[in-house]
Amino acid sequence: VAPEIQGLVYTPDAENTLFPNFAGTLSLAALDVEIMVLSENLSNVISERLREVLLKNRRIRLIGRAETQKILQKPEYGSRGCGNEICAAEIGRTLKANGMFMGKLIRAADKYLLVLKCVDTASGKTVFDKSMKADTESQIKDAVDGIMAEFTALLPLAGEIEYAGEREASINFGEGVNIPKGAV
Repeated sequence: VAPEIQGLVYTPDAENTLFPNFAGTLSLAALDVEIMVLSENLSNVISERLREVLLKNRRIRLIGRAETQKILQKPEYGSRGCGNEICAAEIGRTLKANGMFMGKLIRAADKYLLVLKCVDTASGKTVFDKSMKADTESQIKDAVDGIMAEFTALLPLAGEIEYAGEREASINFGEGVNIPKGAV
């Protein structure tokens, strides 16, 4: 008979360097990536890729884009949107998120620079800030994946126990978690 351990496994002894006062499933939201002198379609593609990566991780509860967009429609944000950490933290607090992702994609000559940040909504401080270069539009997706692999590596492990028999069990940490060697 399988032990009476069920549900979510969390490693509270692992140091949470991004959100030190938080344990459990992290609630995050993401603003659309701001595109400098490029197509809106590319912004949507990159923003959706960011959300896909966050959604696959069992340590994160992603707040939907529609909820974020609804808040951005309020008169206080007007046409300016939300392009700084103070605004991102304010929107994140309204969404009851622990963190808020924001980003920019800049094109210079024939290269791209993707910058992604995560703001702690409680403090308003940037807890994660990473940039990555891409030579082509198709490499931008790889840049999102690379940056998010670094972000998720900083979170404590959490996963669901899955039983395969009386004496066998595994822990499903989700897709693309990139668990560092020796972390388990």
